[in-house]
Amino acid sequence: MEYSQLFSSAEQKCMKKTNTALKSNLMLNEEMINFFCNLLQKQSYDERNIPLLDLAIIIIHVKIIKTFNCLNELLKKGHYCEFQSLQRDIFELQYLSEYLIKNPEKVDSWFEGEQINHRHVKNNLKIPDGIEDIYGLMCDFTHPNFRGVKGNIIMKRDSGIYFKIIPEFHKPTARSLSFMQMMFELSAITTFFEHFKHYRNFTKDDEKQLELIKKSISKRIHPWLEKSNDEIFPIHIE
Repeated sequence: MEYSQLFSSAEQKCMKKTNTALKSNLMLNEEMINFFCNLLQKQSYDERNIPLLDLAIIIIHVKIIKTFNCLNELLKKGHYCEFQSLQRDIFELQYLSEYLIKNPEKVDSWFEGEQINHRHVKNNLKIPDGIEDIYGLMCDFTHPNFRGVKGNIIMKRDSGIYFKIIPEFHKPTARSLSFMQMMFELSAITTFFEHFKHYRNFTKDDEKQLELIKKSISKRIHPWLEKSNDEIFPIHIE
């Protein structure tokens, strides 16, 4: 069998196992993305003269929602290292949107191409150390650090190591990444909703649905957050 066929077959096996093991999480993620898209659409088709800040928030969140869709595919197909690298982009985009909302005078220069580095955003928003620790872990999977590349190695206690080229399903990792995605999705949706709700484009039903999503996520995530760091970010050693 050709390598491309092996790779595709391995992805399909991962998808089948992920869809079975994380069915409720995946369904909630899909519900959140659909809800987010509906909120975005209500702003995108507004014919008023849109202020630059609002345009920036829409542009950023369009990028976020497209990236969430890519994350879903990576998670289902077992590409966990690549998932975490891409999720770092969402982290930076989400906090950039919060930074611009807090500092609207920076919007013009942002549109002109000025880069706003994450360190500045972190200090300005006073992002808690615990949240920043998660960002640091995701950075490991973006930069050529050992932690980020060792996901491509399987360590066998009795026979050394071998290199993992095709994806393999690993439930603890997939489950943890799924919860992380939920957290970022909720943060992005809430920021977007709170910023635009004063235009009254959102309905009471939208507000109720957001509250139901928050409760559903809280019910799932709190037991997970009470686990140790090793359980939240498991290392795959067979």
